[in-house]
Amino acid sequence: VEEGCTLCPVCTNVCPTQAVIREHDGDKYVLRFDPLACTGCEACVKSCPPQVMGMKTLPDSESLGLPVELFRGEPPWEDW
Repeated sequence: VEEGCTLCPVCTNVCPTQAVIREHDGDKYVLRFDPLACTGCEACVKSCPPQVMGMKTLPDSESLGLPVELFRGEPPWEDW
């Protein structure tokens, strides 16, 4: 996930296996990716409104089945 992510829930909503999840962490949101749950369907990439998601091969150290942090930030909208 590149800069420009708005932290909207679209990628998490379309993922059929919940490989991409969005979590609230204090005043920030975090997008996490579970490589073991991913089927490679690219639904998240195709549905991303700002088109800032892409697919790539994970380095060996990240492909051990542990969730990977894709993006962390404050949303451009207020979360009350």
